Amino acid sequence: EKLGGSVTNPQLTEQYTYSSRWTANAKIKYERRFDEHSISSFIAMEQTENNSNYFSAFRKNYLSDAIDQLYAGDENNQEADGSASESARRNYFGRVSYGFQDKYLLDFNFRYDGSSNFPEDKRWGFFPGVSVGWRISEEEFLRNLTDKINNLKLRASYGKMGNDDIDPFQYLATYSFTSGYFLGADQNSVKGISQGVTPNPYITWEVAKTLNLGLDGEFWDGLFGVNLDVFKTERSNILTKRNASIPVYTGLVLPSENIGVVENKGFELALSHKNTVDQLRYEVTG
Repeated sequence: EKLGGSVTNPQLTEQYTYSSRWTANAKIKYERRFDEHSISSFIAMEQTENNSNYFSAFRKNYLSDAIDQLYAGDENNQEADGSASESARRNYFGRVSYGFQDKYLLDFNFRYDGSSNFPEDKRWGFFPGVSVGWRISEEEFLRNLTDKINNLKLRASYGKMGNDDIDPFQYLATYSFTSGYFLGADQNSVKGISQGVTPNPYITWEVAKTLNLGLDGEFWDGLFGVNLDVFKTERSNILTKRNASIPVYTGLVLPSENIGVVENKGFELALSHKNTVDQLRYEVTG
């Protein structure tokens, strides 16, 4: 609440803002090691909801600043404004990791996500991932080389990820207020409504698929180390507008559609060297 203006012309603005965020989550975890086998797993769920509401009112030309209430202001110069927003998300996710003899490693993970940014029949996305690893340095045929090979591991992974960080409600027909029209002899301003972008009832998750192959190695107690990754990522269902023209007289504006594709691929190589000389310990990586 704010009472301002000059001594001869007091004015009042009142504002109210409400926001809430509700979050609930649960997680179940299971781990066990028996004989040469090890299992680590969990499954979880999370739900979030966000709501906000804003309201403001204004009057001026108060007879006195003794009463700081809206009813005491000039009815001919009052203003009001307000807005609201809401969003929600639900996620189910989990992971199962299995190891045998600490040499053969398998990991499976998943997400099943629902977002209010999409229509009901396009709201959910399933995004799994799997990775495997082989610790070659633990094999019997390399046991006699442990003074030379401290660690040597091959790994591979493939997974999908989803993105819902977009403008919400693109699947609905939306309208916006125009600056207004002037009607009548007095040229009174009247607000108008114009249609926004044509709705897209098929809008859904953007998806990234990533394949990664890797090699990790450390030799001679760290005198030489190597980390190599070769990767390829394809992003599909990217929201973009079609390269097409629509006649102006239709009044239509093309919506964003899940038609874009981007591909990235390459490799990353890191070499390292570490050593101790007398009381000096150093490491170099590039």
